[in-house]
Amino acid sequence: MLLLVVAASTFVPAVRSTLLATVGRALVADDPLTSADVIAIAPDAQEAGVLEASDLVQRGISSRVVILSRPVTPIAGHFKERGVEYADEGERYLRLLHAMNIGQVEIVRMPDGGTEEVGEFLPEWSRQRQLSSVLVVTGTEHSRRVKRVLRRNSSGQQPRFTVRRSRYSAFTPERWWWRRSTVRTGVVELQKLALDVVLHPLS
Repeated sequence: MLLLVVAASTFVPAVRSTLLATVGRALVADDPLTSADVIAIAPDAQEAGVLEASDLVQRGISSRVVILSRPVTPIAGHFKERGVEYADEGERYLRLLHAMNIGQVEIVRMPDGGTEEVGEFLPEWSRQRQLSSVLVVTGTEHSRRVKRVLRRNSSGQQPRFTVRRSRYSAFTPERWWWRRSTVRTGVVELQKLALDVVLHPLS
């Protein structure tokens, strides 16, 4: 895929755009919407995931939202020692959802890490709570890899996972190469996806 990105840059604009859009769409997984026991916002989704989860609740997909958040860092304690109210990402997202009238929200602290750690943590957490279906909201550029990791860690068992890319993500598959920040994101994610395919070809 990376060779395709490099080769595409040498073609005429129309052909180049078509090839780069194809590459961008390779990063994306977006399952059909169905009702779920809970909507889980992956850490990489950030504020875009909060907005997407709010939309999904309004559409009746689920009334419950779980914010997958990294552990509280020692820095939070230092602020509280000084009498300063401190909110990390999980707490900020909680407040944003409450401000949008989403009442059933829970912060779930998971081990620090990335996509692999989410894929390992979420199936076990869901089974412990006897959930039958979980809709995972993630960043657009991460969604294909999130789906692959969840699929191999759930092994066809309950719960059923569906992956929803946030429509509010800065990464747009059809024009990701227009901005320097998303070019870097796209290239990095392509490398990670390619490595995942090599290491787990059957996912």
